[in-house]
Amino acid sequence: MELSQALDVRPKEVVAFIGAGGKTTALRRLGSELAARGRRVLLTSTTKIEPQAGEVDTECITSLEQARQVITSRPDWSRPLLLVTERLPTRLRGMPPEWVDALTNTVDYLLVQADGSARRPFKAPAAHEPVLPRSATLVVAVLGLEAIGSPIDDEHVHRPELVAEFSGLPLGAALTIQGAAQVLLHPRGGFRNVPAGARRMVLMNKVDDAERLATAQALTQLLMQAGIPRVLLASLRTTPPVRQLWLPGQVVEN
Repeated sequence: MELSQALDVRPKEVVAFIGAGGKTTALRRLGSELAARGRRVLLTSTTKIEPQAGEVDTECITSLEQARQVITSRPDWSRPLLLVTERLPTRLRGMPPEWVDALTNTVDYLLVQADGSARRPFKAPAAHEPVLPRSATLVVAVLGLEAIGSPIDDEHVHRPELVAEFSGLPLGAALTIQGAAQVLLHPRGGFRNVPAGARRMVLMNKVDDAERLATAQALTQLLMQAGIPRVLLASLRTTPPVRQLWLPGQVVEN
């Protein structure tokens, strides 16, 4: 199943990816799927993002007006356009969330990486995170399944002290399925600061084998019991990327 289908992406959607363990891959993959349908797809970040090559065109802009000019004058939308404001040594700096809000009507789809995770597969957000634009209509919390069973420390999770606090587990302990659910569902956890009216979904990445599939299914059951309406079990670097889509009372197999 394609990512756009599993996420139920709608016309003029502003999709914000938060969390850890696959945000950039999901952003790029979804953007490429939508662009292949002839849609104008804009990518950006409200934090920092890794440089993208191959499937994405990147432009560096210094003002909102310049962003509008680049968008309106672009002759070919066969590939997504990534707009950033600064090229750093290893990353690209995105744009303020207010710019995202101002650009929503200039393209068919706007996809935003709205969180940072220091390349870890799991995180708990600090007080200033995630950096969500008010215009977000769909917020997708991403996590990498390889985090389950790993120690809650700097090497394996981002902001381990908060992961420990929200999960109720001690620092250094293995992150359990229940603990991961606690972090995602915590009032200060995965979906903090989500705009009113935005749809919420969870995307579990690295569901690469039977063991991880069983782990993902157990975690999904906890999330859906708590009211998360849509959960994707995926391996984002495979084709098709989504293995299972969980909906209330229904599991759709790839």
